[in-house]
Amino acid sequence: MHSVSWVKQGHINRVIKKNRQRLASVLIFGIVALASVSPALAGLPGPSAEMFHLSGPSLNAFLQRSWTKAEQLPGVVTGPKTGPNIVVFFDPNCPFCAHLWHRIQAWHDYLRIRWIPVAFIRRESLNMAVSILNAKHPRQALNYNEKHYNFVTRRGAVLPMLQVSPAQSAVIQDNTAFWRQRFDITPMILYQTPNGVRGMFGLPDKQHLQMIYRNTLRICKMQDQKVHRAPPYLNLPQPPFPMPAGNS
Repeated sequence: MHSVSWVKQGHINRVIKKNRQRLASVLIFGIVALASVSPALAGLPGPSAEMFHLSGPSLNAFLQRSWTKAEQLPGVVTGPKTGPNIVVFFDPNCPFCAHLWHRIQAWHDYLRIRWIPVAFIRRESLNMAVSILNAKHPRQALNYNEKHYNFVTRRGAVLPMLQVSPAQSAVIQDNTAFWRQRFDITPMILYQTPNGVRGMFGLPDKQHLQMIYRNTLRICKMQDQKVHRAPPYLNLPQPPFPMPAGNS
C-alpha cells in the first residue's frame, strides 16, 4: 500500500512539475508574468485556456483584443473616474482575489480598476456576483465582500441574491464564458504597457505589483493624463493574514 501511494504521489508531483514548467515557459516570452497560483482554488490553467497556447505577436494581439472586449464587460469600477486603469477578473469566493484586493488598497485613490465578476468556485458565486453588480452601490458591495472575506471558510462576505432573473444570470455567465475560454484562472489581471497589453495571473508578489503600477503610470503619462498624487508603489501593504494553503 505504501509503495502504491508513493507511486501515485510521485505521479502527481511529476504532473505538477510539468505544469509549472509549462507555465514558466509563458514567462520566457515576457508577455505574461507568472505569479503564485493555488492549484486548489484558482487551478492550473486548463488546456482550453487560449492564452496558454499563444506566444509572440499572436499573444500580443490576443491580449489587446481581450483588453478591448474586457473594457466593455459589466463590472465594478473603483478608483478615480479618469486616469490609468487595469482590469481584474475575480470570483466573489476566490481567496487570492481577496488577497489581491487587500494588497492594492493603496492603489484605489490612484488607479481606476475594473473588477469583472465571474462565477466558478462555488454554486453561490453567480448569485453573489449578481448581488455585487446590482447593488445600490456596487463599489461598496465589492469592497464589503473582499474586506470581510472569510479566509477560514473561503467565502466572500456579500449575501447571494435570492431571486436572480435570467438576464442577470446571463451577464455573469457571459463574463465567465469569456474569461474561461481565454484565461481560466483567477485573479487575472490585464494592464497596459508602452509595448502593449500584458496579463498576469494568480496573486502577484510585491515586485510584480510594482511592475504593473509603473507601467500603468507610464501609459498615463504617454496619454498626457495627469496623476495628482505621488505613486504609492514603493510602500505596497502586505495582507495582515497568511496565504491560504492546502488543497481543500
